[in-house]
Amino acid sequence: MPTERAWRLLRPCCFALALLAVAGHFSFGATPAAVGLLAPPLDKAAHMLYFGALAALLSAGWRGTRPLAAFLVACCVGAADEVFQMFLPGRHPDGADLAAGMAGALVGAFAVRQLFAGKP
Repeated sequence: MPTERAWRLLRPCCFALALLAVAGHFSFGATPAAVGLLAPPLDKAAHMLYFGALAALLSAGWRGTRPLAAFLVACCVGAADEVFQMFLPGRHPDGADLAAGMAGALVGAFAVRQLFAGKP
């Protein structure tokens, strides 16, 4: 397991990766290549994996691994993504995408908490 010093380095890296993931998600999502990229049900699985990883990174980045905060931030990003799609040609918001993302975020955030329980 990482030492206290390693944790001090790991936490900002987790936040940086989360920020890059969100920036990449919105940047790529605005391109025509994103339209119909994955057919159902693979698109739901992709939402679960992406938002699960995002929440896991956020949860690992917060001291004390605050899973509820990580879950809520990931859900807000998912909701913003669905709203963003209303303004993009060929894209449309989908409540099932949001639900899949929220399910993944829940698992990702709380899995990290269990994995690193009791760590500094």
